[in-house]
Amino acid sequence: PVVRRSSGGGAIVHHHEWTYCLVLPTQSQGRLRREPTLGYRWVHGAIVTAFAKLGVDVRAFRESSRVSNESAEPFLCFRRRTDEDLILAGYKVVGSAQRRGRHAWMQHGSVLWTASPFAPELPGVADLASVRLGAADFCDAFRKSLGDAMSWSWQPGDLSPQESDLAERWTTRRYAAATWTTRR
Repeated sequence: PVVRRSSGGGAIVHHHEWTYCLVLPTQSQGRLRREPTLGYRWVHGAIVTAFAKLGVDVRAFRESSRVSNESAEPFLCFRRRTDEDLILAGYKVVGSAQRRGRHAWMQHGSVLWTASPFAPELPGVADLASVRLGAADFCDAFRKSLGDAMSWSWQPGDLSPQESDLAERWTTRRYAAATWTTRR
């Protein structure tokens, strides 16, 4: 019921949203360590392009009128605003966080798809767009936009047995432990 993100940030109601996570070795993407904003602009640029192909005009908060009615740091991530968050009709619909380490760069984020009954004050892209959207169509458009931006060719695949074992160990020894989840 509760997940702690290693990158921190505000709380997210994981209900009607699309989540992604990208991890790259730092030696292949050295600029990402030196220029944190680059990762946000690179990934969010692909999201903007994907939505534009579907007829939806999302923009970075830095490009919007920058109006926020929040006076204190809100608990929920989608009530907060940073320059690189993506906005539609005045609402934040895409937010991300990063963690940069010695060996890897990670960015994960969420696209708020529709309002959840657990946070009805937060409409999603499908609620705000003037066109009908499907999550699968967005996913395909995002994958293509990101691949085009990075000159990548996506290949489907499965985890190796070693990767599966490592994931299981991380899950049971760290992420399933209350000491990890409740640590601040």
